[in-house]
Amino acid sequence: FLGGGYIPIATTGSPAPRSRHTAIWTGDRMIIWGGISSQSQFYSDGFMYDPVGKSWTLISSVNAPTARELHSAVWTGTEMVIIAGRGGAGALSDAHAYDPVSDRWRQLSGNVGARYGSTAVWTGAQVIVFGGENGQQPLSLPMKLDPKPRMNLFIKE
Repeated sequence: FLGGGYIPIATTGSPAPRSRHTAIWTGDRMIIWGGISSQSQFYSDGFMYDPVGKSWTLISSVNAPTARELHSAVWTGTEMVIIAGRGGAGALSDAHAYDPVSDRWRQLSGNVGARYGSTAVWTGAQVIVFGGENGQQPLSLPMKLDPKPRMNLFIKE
C-alpha cells in the first residue's frame, strides 16, 4: 500500500505479550517462538501468523526446546532453527529445528556453547553463530552448526 503507516492485525489466537522472543519469515508466514513475560515467566511456545488468512496458529510443543529468551533463530528454507538462549537455569547451549509443514520439532546434535544474546545467520548450508554472553562475560567464539537431519541408508538385499 502507499503512504506508509501501521495497520493492526488480528489478535484472536495470538501469543501472550512477551519480549526477547524470536521471529522468522518462512516466505508466507511469520513464526514467533519463546521469550519472557513482564513477570519473568519464560515461554516455550510458538505461534504462526498467516497474513493472507489473517489468523494465528499455535505450533506443536512436542519435543520443542525448553523455555527461553534471548535465543537466536534462523530460517533454512524448510525449518526454523532455535539456537541457545537463556532459561531458568541460565545460559543454554542446545539447538532445535522446527518444520512447519509437519508441525514437528527435532533436537540437533552437538552444542554451540552456553550463550544468550548471540546472533546467527543462515549461509545456505550452515548456521553461523557469533557472540552473546554466557552469564559471566561477553563471547566472540564463532560456531558453525549443520542442521541437516542425519540420514540412514539401508540396502535391501
